[in-house]
Amino acid sequence: MTKEDRRYRDRFDPSVDVNMLENPLIPRQSENAAWLLDQRYLLSRYDRAEGKVRKEASFEEFARRVSRVIASVETLYVGEDDLNWIRVLEKNLFSDILNRRFLFNSPCLFGAGAGMTVDPAMSELIYRSPDDMSYSDYVAVRDGKTESQQLFACFVISVEDSIEGIFDSVKDAAVISKYGGGVGGNFGNLREFGSDIKGGTGGKASGPVSFMETWNTMGSVVVQGGRRRAALMGMLYDDHPDVERFMDAKVEDGKLPYFNISVSVSDELLTKAAQGGDFHLRSRADGSVAKTVKAADLWNKLCRNAWRRGDPGVFFGDRANVDNILKKAPQWRIESTNPCVTGDTWVMTDEGPKQAVDLVGRPTTLLVDGKGHETEGFFSTGVKPVFELKTKEGHSLKLTADHKVMVDVDGEWSWIPAGELSEGSILRLHDHSGEEKISKAMFDSLVPCGEEAVFDVQVPGVNAFDANGLYVHNCGEQPLPNYTSCNLGSVNLEAFVSSESSGEAVFDMDSFVDQVFRSVYYLDLVIDATSYPLERIADRTKMIRPVGLGLMGLADAAIMLGISYGSESFNRFCRSLGGTMASAALAATVRIVSEEGKDPFPEHRLVSELMESFRCEAGLPDAVDRWLERMDEGGFRELLERMRRTDTVPYTLVNTLEALLSAASVHKGDGMGLVREVLEALFSGRMRNSRRLSVAPTGSISMLLDASPGIEPNFAWSWSRKVMSSTGDGGYETREYFHRLMTAEHKDEFRRTGGISDPRFVTAYDIGTDSHVEVTGIFAAVVDSGISKTVNLPSEATVDDVRRVYEDCYRMGCKGITIYRDGSRSDQPIEAKKSDEPEKRHLSSKVKERPGSIVFGKTIKDVTPWGSMYVTINYDGDDPFEVFASLGKSGSEMKSMTEALSRVISIGLRSGGRLEDFISTLRGISGKEYWLFECDDDRVVRSIPDGIAILMEKLSGLGGETIKDVPKCPECGSPMEMVGGCEYCFSCGYSPCK
Repeated sequence: MTKEDRRYRDRFDPSVDVNMLENPLIPRQSENAAWLLDQRYLLSRYDRAEGKVRKEASFEEFARRVSRVIASVETLYVGEDDLNWIRVLEKNLFSDILNRRFLFNSPCLFGAGAGMTVDPAMSELIYRSPDDMSYSDYVAVRDGKTESQQLFACFVISVEDSIEGIFDSVKDAAVISKYGGGVGGNFGNLREFGSDIKGGTGGKASGPVSFMETWNTMGSVVVQGGRRRAALMGMLYDDHPDVERFMDAKVEDGKLPYFNISVSVSDELLTKAAQGGDFHLRSRADGSVAKTVKAADLWNKLCRNAWRRGDPGVFFGDRANVDNILKKAPQWRIESTNPCVTGDTWVMTDEGPKQAVDLVGRPTTLLVDGKGHETEGFFSTGVKPVFELKTKEGHSLKLTADHKVMVDVDGEWSWIPAGELSEGSILRLHDHSGEEKISKAMFDSLVPCGEEAVFDVQVPGVNAFDANGLYVHNCGEQPLPNYTSCNLGSVNLEAFVSSESSGEAVFDMDSFVDQVFRSVYYLDLVIDATSYPLERIADRTKMIRPVGLGLMGLADAAIMLGISYGSESFNRFCRSLGGTMASAALAATVRIVSEEGKDPFPEHRLVSELMESFRCEAGLPDAVDRWLERMDEGGFRELLERMRRTDTVPYTLVNTLEALLSAASVHKGDGMGLVREVLEALFSGRMRNSRRLSVAPTGSISMLLDASPGIEPNFAWSWSRKVMSSTGDGGYETREYFHRLMTAEHKDEFRRTGGISDPRFVTAYDIGTDSHVEVTGIFAAVVDSGISKTVNLPSEATVDDVRRVYEDCYRMGCKGITIYRDGSRSDQPIEAKKSDEPEKRHLSSKVKERPGSIVFGKTIKDVTPWGSMYVTINYDGDDPFEVFASLGKSGSEMKSMTEALSRVISIGLRSGGRLEDFISTLRGISGKEYWLFECDDDRVVRSIPDGIAILMEKLSGLGGETIKDVPKCPECGSPMEMVGGCEYCFSCGYSPCK
């Protein structure tokens, strides 16, 4: 580490002024954000001066509570002589929250101190000045936490294939929901609909979807006693026999309302869909092929359903398998196409030869080259196609084609998948004498022999085992961490835009890097500060200590920097930002161990084993520290290329290592020095956290900081909310809010035209699909966990457009993606019964004259964000004859637009057109502002044309046959929008994502 480099604690300002707003470009909290703070985040507290319980009175009190609770757990790691450091830590966290640089996810904000703040003694400790806190005071806050102090947003639990396992999962999900956590479950292990139930009683299984309905019922019950709706996530593998039933689970409106659903899509499905091949759906009861479908048909159905309703989402399961630093551990695995051997394979143990099937779940010492290695036993990986590998010397082994065996390649031993062996390949045999010699055999053939139950094992250290005498690689599986949790926080990018003396806005990358270091430290403390809903979740979360640092305010930062979202300059900024953030987070988790002396996460051996596997596969020398010390930049780039060729090292880690060299704000001029430091830590497993980054939905917390959500573009420039009338008559009035970066000129232009001509001000629907995908791919290259990003598609987008988005995201390395087609949840027509003959209508080319100077009609008036809208329909007898629509002041763009539209409708009606056709044509058109009419608060108004259609429908009594409107907020009734892969209410800040 060079003298220019900074030690970890140097990232924390020891003299921070906690009362000063440091960035003059960021105004104090808006009225809208203050309202959200009051409604959702301020807790009740005991006030000694008032002698009673009251609500927290300010953002400062809120920030003090959160920072005090989190900083207090540092007492687990430092003693009383480090009291000043704890105070500095708290002051920095308080300042970062107060100055809108960083926020934890919502559960942490309203959960920190829950149950303690109303206690007089604890309240006194939580809200006093940090300078008045003693070490024992901090310990008291740490130890005073209640079971309500649940600080995590979401949890993943398993659903086992038994009636006991299913209802255990319901119970666990209920407990988690009770404490405000979202719950995800993979239902792919449950046997399919119609299969024999477990136990042989003659009954038939009802399938995964039926038990999702049980979960959903649980969610509806739990919500009645809580402050938030239950938030559930359901997933199913693409080869499950019920996958098509699962895809249709939410097609019917109102089904599974508490669920988001996603299909885990495999590489095999995408490859066979592109090739026009068949795809097998496999029974969860016995592993047999239950059904064979065309891969393209199954993939198209998923894309078509997503086009119709936005469900299901897509999770690229195999892609996530490759990019996981814990992939060596069977206890964290997910089911996927893993390398395996059959149950009749003989392996050498310290008790003599045993067959793999007899060692399932049984801790066993396996002999590898004469030395004993303890394992947790073999485990089942399903029923898969197997092949018999034969050598010319008579050795044979049945295994899957992707299982690796050790082969002599140009004089070096390398791991090669069995399916890639060629005639004359030299295979390594085991020698159990323990002598330093290598036995060999020559490959003869690899013959298909059907499908069988297959198994694998994890052998720490050597990552290999004896299979019928052949030297084969052990498992390479990817974990889906069941019974773990997500621990989220986000850096607000706009807080790092500052103004130079010239007046030009610049991004302060050095300060941003310091914030990343501090934020990783804060999130690591949350793991110890939280109460856990289940002991099993506590144990497993602490075993891997994942943190998920993300971003918000990207779109607003771009506006402040004069960059247009989606432009090439914007993409360059994102690449620099993502690479720097990932590099800083990786260096941070390494230095928490090396500089702060905290232990690596308990399962850190998995990292060193993974890196050791790579070293062996790449043929690198044993003495890692020596060749790392000699490695120059050219050698490092060659190392990166070897990592990419083997696929052993997670691809986001490889990309982050590459970015580390160029991230000057992180390494301060000694790129290779930091590279060596991080690589040494990886080879020894000395990291504090198994996961570092996650770009999560930030709907509510971004609204709290008046920032754009996540890495999304802005969704709207103006929104409204019903509030209690200022007249005190008990009624309500509609209050209008504008984006805080809009000037008076922007607001005036928006009121007149409904848009902003400034090229920096673009919304999600102004940005092309390719730009949405490009931004997602840029961050997916370095984010080791998930990215919440919605690709917004126009209403006229096709199923092919949806398919292309998914496939482009897959090619760019994304682990998943959410698409939302404008209007797909509001006005998709219900297919009516078709008559044998289509109705033939004759439209006259001659426009009828008005019937006279006196006509009879009806007028309706309602309120829009631009003022009152009037719609009149005049009739000739019983037939609608003409329409007048009016909005805005005379001479305004709004006035001319509505008048022009009503004239066109009138000409159409007088030419034989039907009013219902005009209504159905205009309904669902989206603009940049959504609202609710007072005359019809069940449907969201999406634009001026949509509003005219709704009012014409009200006047005429013509109820179009449409599916129910977009989801409405369960708390305030306003429209919910899809932002960052999650529904979000711009009016009150509610979101089912925490």
